[in-house]
Parts: sequence; structure tokens; C-alpha cells
Amino acid sequence: MPSVPTHARRRTQILHLVAAEPLTLAIQRLRWTMTNVEAHPLDLPEWKGSMLHGALGWALADVAAAAPAPTWPGLQAGLGLSGMLQDPQQAWSSPLATAPWTLRCASTTRRLHTGERLSGELLLFGPWPDWAVALVVEALQDIGRRGLTVTRRTVRIEVADPESVPVPELPARFTTCTLTTCTPCRLKDRGEDCRGLHPAAIVRSLLRRSRQLHRQLLGGDPDWAGRFEELSRACDALTVLDEDARPVDLDRWSNRQHRHVRMDAVAGTVRFAGEALPLLAPWIAFAPILHIGRQPTFGLGQVEVAWGRRRHYLDRRSETRPQQGPPHEHDPESP
Repeated sequence: MPSVPTHARRRTQILHLVAAEPLTLAIQRLRWTMTNVEAHPLDLPEWKGSMLHGALGWALADVAAAAPAPTWPGLQAGLGLSGMLQDPQQAWSSPLATAPWTLRCASTTRRLHTGERLSGELLLFGPWPDWAVALVVEALQDIGRRGLTVTRRTVRIEVADPESVPVPELPARFTTCTLTTCTPCRLKDRGEDCRGLHPAAIVRSLLRRSRQLHRQLLGGDPDWAGRFEELSRACDALTVLDEDARPVDLDRWSNRQHRHVRMDAVAGTVRFAGEALPLLAPWIAFAPILHIGRQPTFGLGQVEVAWGRRRHYLDRRSETRPQQGPPHEHDPESP
């Protein structure tokens, strides 16, 4: 009996994994707009996430000082809403815990003149009660009254009504995926910091965060969690076609530590393919929502995803074939 090639066996194993819906949580979007209302320009950092994360933390500590955390599974008793949002690992007593929200602001504008605007989003994952959403909205608006940056410059922040985020749709046919960072990302895979945009590391980060959000907010694993290790191994079947990545040195001011904190990150574009891509695509489609890598509440890891199709080898060969005259009657390739 002839042996089956290794790549064929691996492809069969991958196709036998039945894909499931990656995230069954409700997702709400809060769109916000910031306007400089002072007579002088407002200088901003290149990446706004750290500044906004810190400002939101201080505002929540005041606005939601007496508010309890939602009744989600595994939360420590007596914990407040502010503490839960700012320190999820302590709130869920787990080093694997992840924040049930993500901050989005990809603008690299460094100066906001009088009347100019800056916009972004706050995504809330899970069954948030209305009163908790209202407190988050109030805290966002309170940031403007408190002032931004170390100079405490006043801004006006307007927040639109919450809206549901639909499940991302996949195209009918695709063979490649292109992922482009809107903000730098900090990837870590199997205990090692990634110096590039490695597809396996990216997808494994999405698998981990999807599973962890289900555990924290719904009290159990998603349907596909039993195949987590198989899905994780399938990520290794993804292959890089093109990569244009660069290291980024992030420098942010920590009000809590009263010092500058340096962080290594990476930014750029990667295009990849592989026999596991159709299986893992549902998780990859959630990347713009979940972000990739660490510290999504600082706005890091915001990405865009595009799907494409590789042209067949014969199609590419015909494009480069030199033009010839009309075929002879005996030419077997003539129509």
C-alpha cells in the first residue's frame, strides 16, 4: 500500500477540525470624538492609547467610585467597576485574565489645533448592564473636564449612543490574508517576544483572548475550546508570503509610576497563506475587534485585515509568456 505524503496527512488532519464561531459574546461600540476647545494647540503623543487609558482610569475612579462590578463569573467579591476595568488579573485572580474592553484610536496626529477633532472607539465585550455602560460614557466625558496630558488641557469629548458590533463576515473564496497594523503591537508567543509579524503568533493570541473572554464573562469555555491545542498547532501551517515589519520603541508616561516606561513593539504588514487559513479565518476576522498581542486597552495591536486570492501558477505563466503569431494548423495547443 503506497504511503501518504506527510503534507497530505497534515492537510487531512487540519480539514477534520470543524470550525466554530470564535466569539459568542455581545460586543458594544462607543464612538467618541474629542475637540480642542482651548485657544492654543494641544500637543499629543504619537500613539494616544496610553494617554487615554490613564485618563479613563482616573475618571472611572471618581465617577464610578461607589459602583460595584457587574456580576460576572469568577470576579472577586466586593470589587468595584473601576478596579475591574483597570486590573483584570487581580479582579479575576488569574495571570491569564484579559480586560473586557478595547480602546481604538489609530490617529498619529501630534497636534490638535483649536476646533480640530480626534475620534476613536471603545469596545465593550460581554453582557454589560446598562448602568455600567452609562458610567463608562460619563467617565469618557469627564476626561475632557479633567484635562489631558501633564498640562491638564481642557477638551470636549462627545460619545455617541452604544451600538452593537456585528460578527465579521468572510468572503466566499480566499487563499491569502493581509494584516496591517494601525497601531504598534506587542506579540509574545510560547514565552518569547516576537520581533516580527508572525502569523502563528498573531492567530494564537486571538485564540487565547477569545477563550479567556468566554471564561471570564460567561463562566465557561466556548464550544471549540476542546480543540484549542489542535487549533494552536494548526497555526504553524500558516506561511508568510510577504512581510514588511519594523521595530517600534514605545515611550509612555506612567502617572502611577511617575516615570517614562519604554516598551518594545512592532508595526507593519504581513501577507500569509497556508492550508490552515480557511480553518483559522474566523478568528483572524475578529482581529480588528479584539486586537492582537498585549495591552489592547492601551490601543495597541489595532489592525486591518484584507482577504485575497493567489493566482494559479499557470495564470502567472501565461502573463509572462511572449506574444506569438497565430498558431499553425498542426499546433496541438491551438483552439
